[in-house]
Amino acid sequence: SIYPIRIDYNLLGIVIRFRESKLSPGLMKSTLVQQKDPGSLRYTFDHMIGTSPTFLKIVNQARKAARLNSTLFLSGETGTGKELFAQAIHHVSERRNKPFVAINCGAIPRELIESELFGY
Repeated sequence: SIYPIRIDYNLLGIVIRFRESKLSPGLMKSTLVQQKDPGSLRYTFDHMIGTSPTFLKIVNQARKAARLNSTLFLSGETGTGKELFAQAIHHVSERRNKPFVAINCGAIPRELIESELFGY
């Protein structure tokens, strides 16, 4: 399922929900993947600072996404806080005691991304 994140009809990003996913063994060994112990996560929703209605709406959407029992894909421009949101979502999710896996999809060639994430 794909959920757009929109503010005033402007698409800010998307959340993609995968029912089942398996990372390819090659990708898991790659430096593109960061697997972290849940205790080492640095960011929670408490670390987020902002009062604008747009920001508060996005935080609310991220909190809702944390309740989903599925893998999430966060998309956005460089420097927009994807890693911060990903860690905050993981921190409050049912998976908070399991490893957090961050994948730098921007470093994977476009023609290989599907096979790297979901296998051949």
